[in-house]
Amino acid sequence: METDKLLAQLLTEAPEHTRDLDRLGEELLSQQQKIDHLEQAINAMLATVREGINK
Repeated sequence: METDKLLAQLLTEAPEHTRDLDRLGEELLSQQQKIDHLEQAINAMLATVREGINK
């Protein structure tokens, strides 16, 4: 009986948790893209500095 209640609760809450996980996944992807852009910008700046030093 208790197992049936827990299973029913799980099935009821699963879609909400799935949506939450999807949203978090999208946020993580967005943050990773921002990090990638910053890394590219930093690497470009470092290349410019190295170029200036080597002149």
